[in-house]
Amino acid sequence: MDWAKTVKTTRKRLKMNQEGFADLLGVSQTTISRLEAGHTGPTDDVREKLEQLRQDPRTRSTFDDFVASIEYSPYCSFLVLPSDNGYVLETVSEQLKTVFTAYADTLNDIPGTQALILHLDALMHRGFENGRVESAVGVWEDDQVPPGHWKVVYSPMRDGTGAWFIFAALMKTSEADYENHHAAHEGGLAITSFSERA
Repeated sequence: MDWAKTVKTTRKRLKMNQEGFADLLGVSQTTISRLEAGHTGPTDDVREKLEQLRQDPRTRSTFDDFVASIEYSPYCSFLVLPSDNGYVLETVSEQLKTVFTAYADTLNDIPGTQALILHLDALMHRGFENGRVESAVGVWEDDQVPPGHWKVVYSPMRDGTGAWFIFAALMKTSEADYENHHAAHEGGLAITSFSERA
């Protein structure tokens, strides 16, 4: 999880300055400043308080509800935040937790996800963060033996502060469907842009 972003967006959603948010969490304003700048990570106590804020209906955003629906979904899905360090995993569904979060905090560090990263790079190149991409459908072959074949639907999401995320829902597909989709779309990805619908 990108703790710098989590701290900052939680504070902004509550319409608090750093000093007031620091008082709420029981830390100094300097600690909040360092957390938001990414110079340090939260202590276990601060993580717990942030999670309580996220779970409290009075301080939850619609985006928090969406993140929770992914975390508890019985289907394979994940949410990433594009960053300079790659695609930061904001959350993953229960089905993918052992596979994805066992490795790292970014999708880029997870073995076998190169095709997914190429999809995400293509989305970014096509104007994802400018709001031009409506959705995309891709296919992915995992690195299991024998390999599993997946159809992946990508959708843009924004949180309450305007930050862009990419939501991905994965569904098992047949090898024939995988091959057909891959052959029909360069790189195995079909992108729908809003400008193309006009």
